[in-house]
Amino acid sequence: MNKSAHVYRWLLLTALLLLEVVACKPASPVFLDSGPLVPAKVVKVIDGDTIEVRLDDSDYLITYLGIDAPETLGNAKPGDILGDGSFAAKASQRNKELVGGQTVYLEKDVSETDGRDGLLRYVWLEDGKMVNSVLVAEGYARAAILPPDTLYADQLLELEHEARRNRLGLWALVPEEESKAEAGS
Repeated sequence: MNKSAHVYRWLLLTALLLLEVVACKPASPVFLDSGPLVPAKVVKVIDGDTIEVRLDDSDYLITYLGIDAPETLGNAKPGDILGDGSFAAKASQRNKELVGGQTVYLEKDVSETDGRDGLLRYVWLEDGKMVNSVLVAEGYARAAILPPDTLYADQLLELEHEARRNRLGLWALVPEEESKAEAGS
């Protein structure tokens, strides 16, 4: 066999091996500039912006970064939009539809925890959608940007503006004048 045929066979074999390695490798989640996403199994949906996940054989409470969903009557703070609990069940149900029982992918911004029991994270679905954004876009939550965690602040604020303008979800229940006044604040 001449030298060029030997080189050709070696290159072909190498290419086939590389193709096999790539083809057998499972699809991985998207990696963003801020670092890799961490897979976790949702074991419980707590409410519209909080879940419990299993990660490394332990359960963790995850509070969604950049958003605030309506609270139930017992957890509402003065001034909460629809803090009477009337929309909290709908927000919780939508969150359950999005993530219940699924593997989600967690992304950290700057802060590790919410100062209580929860880890602060952006939560991504297998299809590449961020749950935090979906809940705001559909009107199940409002943007709640708290520095230093501002990685997706512009996106979340724009989604809230659109949901308000289109009177989606909770914005359909808030009097239009109140919604406009809050948007300006």
